[in-house]
Amino acid sequence: MRTWILLPILALFLFDAAFAAPTEYLFRGPYKITQKNAGCTGEDPVGETGVMRFQVRVDGQASSFSLFGDGIDQSFRRASLFTTTFQPVQTMAIGARFAPLASPVSVKFIKQAPKPITVNTKFVDLIVTIKGWGSITNCNVTFKAALIKNLD
Repeated sequence: MRTWILLPILALFLFDAAFAAPTEYLFRGPYKITQKNAGCTGEDPVGETGVMRFQVRVDGQASSFSLFGDGIDQSFRRASLFTTTFQPVQTMAIGARFAPLASPVSVKFIKQAPKPITVNTKFVDLIVTIKGWGSITNCNVTFKAALIKNLD
């Protein structure tokens, strides 16, 4: 008899845990590099496209994004939210090898709509500038991204 009483309680606990509030918001979608400055030497990145993954913790204590492009993938992480001023980031590039980038990298979000991101946000529009693109200290690139909320 006790088992039958405990089963509904256990089921309720498991059901509640499965539908608990999220700890982060995850968005994915395409990006395209639209601008570069004169500090970018070598191959021209303007026009490059790929897939972006953007993650924001619900409490605002961390945010990150990854760019999955042709031949190289890069990730950028902050211990807080990205803002409209350049801020240093932790970054990693994956191509022929896996290594942190040698030069300092900073990121600023020129545009983020909507702002702030909430549990009801379904779509995020971004314009972002990365200072130090491709391990070139003075190379700044700007990209646009249109992201939808992940279904997870």
